[in-house]
Order: sequence, then structure tokens, then C-alpha cells
Amino acid sequence: MNVEGSLAHLPGGNVRLAMGGGYRGNELIANLATESSTGTVPTVQFSKTRRSYYAFGELYAPIIAPDEAVPFVDHFSVSAAARYENYPGMASVATPKLGAVYAPLKGLELKISWGRSFKTPTLYQQYVGYDAELVPASYFGSTSYPATATALFLVGGNPNLKPERASTWAASVDLRPAAIPNLRIEGNLFEVRYRNRISQPITSYEGLLTNPVYQALVDLDPTLADVGSAVDASKAGVENLTGAPYNAANVVAIIDSRYLNIARQALRGVDVSADYRLELAAQNDLTFTGSASYLHSEQQLTPSATPIPAAGVIFNPPHWRARTGLIWDRHAISVAAYGNYIGGLTDNRTVPARPVGSMKTLDLTFGYRTRSGPKAVDGITISLSALNLFNDKPDRIKTSAPYYPGYDSTNYSVVGRFVSLSITKHL
Repeated sequence: MNVEGSLAHLPGGNVRLAMGGGYRGNELIANLATESSTGTVPTVQFSKTRRSYYAFGELYAPIIAPDEAVPFVDHFSVSAAARYENYPGMASVATPKLGAVYAPLKGLELKISWGRSFKTPTLYQQYVGYDAELVPASYFGSTSYPATATALFLVGGNPNLKPERASTWAASVDLRPAAIPNLRIEGNLFEVRYRNRISQPITSYEGLLTNPVYQALVDLDPTLADVGSAVDASKAGVENLTGAPYNAANVVAIIDSRYLNIARQALRGVDVSADYRLELAAQNDLTFTGSASYLHSEQQLTPSATPIPAAGVIFNPPHWRARTGLIWDRHAISVAAYGNYIGGLTDNRTVPARPVGSMKTLDLTFGYRTRSGPKAVDGITISLSALNLFNDKPDRIKTSAPYYPGYDSTNYSVVGRFVSLSITKHL
């Protein structure tokens, strides 16, 4: 149920209020089959329902309008919102949000916002169950254990998950100067702070037993009772991938790679973009575009752990990304060139850490559009594109098994030079 309307009239316009509430139910019915190392196909069946009640309200107040001619203020408005959600048996939370828009003069707009947010784990993340895989300890790059040493690797769902929470703020500037028509410049600053964020934090197996980053997720001295409990609670007992008989006494580590609540994660960054269209003549334009972003992020796997980088390191976003373009349009012809940059990373899985190089690619596109003539040829668009023209390739990285990609597939692509031709007819 929602209601919306005007509350009052200010010199800048009408104050508007929106309110609502409701009830929501989600159900997951699962019938999952997974193949085990013994060749059997155990079935995971469950049906789970989550119900929630919610209410929200949002207020918008235009304080000053352009036609009021207030010195140093072209327009100014504020907004406020709040949302309440109750998940019986899990959590209830109220999340506020505040914002303001201030334009000191025409063509310059400043915005700022602050708020909190809330996200529950999915039913799949909580109730799908987990697998307990038995693998040689040497699989994780360790050479200090005997050849018979094994590790128990837990991967899958986690019924003990808690909701994620976050607080955010952002500030932006939008510049469209009247003295320079067709120019737009926009910049954004933002920060997001997560608590109890849900993730599978282990992204690489190389050096896993010795890497201090994963210390809180690895039990290097499990008892026989610990091993037995981990195996008993799994979906199908032990998935033995060692090729040797299972012996609980040989398990030297239990690795928890299930969905987990990462204690904290913080992201801070800046985005800048600009474009300018230069009118050379009638139906003859040259457009310049560009954008760049910087991201800094760090996370704590447990509240007592030292924060570790979550940007600029392998399998995580790079610090820098950029894209620039030049587009020429003349009548029915368009030619575009785009340069792309994906920043480099640090491979921190080994000591010493290794650099992973950046990628720089160039894309070219030629287009032709028929605008008049016989019906058979009217409305045809021909496009010829060459992506990654200089065939740049991602750096190779160390892997723990030959079937894993030899590059950071999270950020880079192995698709080299790619040429395409398309012909489209608009009827």
C-alpha cells in the first residue's frame, strides 16, 4: 500500500510526501543433485520460507527555485527518507537517508547524500548446505607436511549467516557552463562501509595454509572431534579427492570457505567524467569523451584482524580504470575510437608479492547509415568494429592446478583482437 501527495507549498515549490508499507514472503524449494567422488548422486532437498514486514516514507522539499532570484542560489532542495523492515526470527532494522541539492548558479549543481542500508542473506546462501572436500595439503602450496597430510575444505552454505549492514555517503558536482555549450563535467566522491558483509572470502588456493590473510579461516590444529563434526554436518560426508583412503588422523587443517560474514569492508573512491561536442558544421560533429575512476578498499576477515587490501590486489578490482573516446559524426558516417585502461594489480599470494601488469586496449568502430533512397536500401546500418586492435593480453599468473585460468579472469579478458561486421535493416 502506497500513498503520495503534497503537504505544503514553499516558495521553491510543493513539499511532497510518499509513504507505504507491506508484507513480503520469499520461498525457496530446492532439489539439488551433486556428483560425489564415489560416483553416487546424493540429493539435497529443502524448502525454506522467509517473511518480512516493511514500511517506508520519503519527503522532498524544494526550498529555493530559480525564479526567486536569490543571490548565490539558483536552486536548493532537501530530501529525507526512512525504511523499516522486520524479518521475524532474524532481524529488524530502520535505515535512514538524507540528501541535498544546491546550485549556486545556473549550470553548476552540487549534491550530497548519506544513508544506511541492510541486506539479508539469501535462502540459498543459508540453507543449501556445504561440501567437505578432502584434498592433499600440498594442493595449497605447502611443503612442510608429510606426503600423507590432507586438508578438509568446506565450501557452500552457512545457516549461521547474519544480515549485512552498510553506511554510505556521496558528494558530486555537475558542471554545464553556459559559456561553453555542449560541455559537461561530472565528479563524484563516495564511501561505503560494510559490516557483516556476506562473501566467500577465499579467492585463491595458492599458499592458503601459510598466508596470514586467511588465518582466521584456517584451523591448523584440528582435533578428531573437529574433523568429525565438519564431516557429519556436510551434505554428503567426505568428498575424498586424494586418491587414498580417508584417515581423519591425517587431516592437518580445516579450511572454511563457506559463505561467511566478513567483519568489515570499506570502499572509498572518486569518479570523473567529461564530454564535449564540437560542432564543426551542419551535421558534422566531433565529440570528446573521457572517464576515470579510482577505488581504495580494505577489509577485515574478523574484527580483530589487521585490515587487508581489497582493491589493487589479485582477483579484486584494480585501483584505476579509465576510458577515453573520440567520435566523429558527419551526415550518415560515424567513426569512433576508444582507449581503455585497466590498472595493474599485486599478486599477494606468495612472498615476495608479484606485480600483475595493466591492460591497455584500443577499439575502433566505423558506421554508415542510409537515410533516404529506395525502400530496399533505406534504413540500413553497416558497422565495422575492431576491438583490442593491438591484441593486448593479460599477464600470466601462478596457478595451483593446470585447469585454472593462468590469468586474473575477474578483471581481464583473454579475447584478443576481434573484428566484426554487422548489417542491420530497420523496417
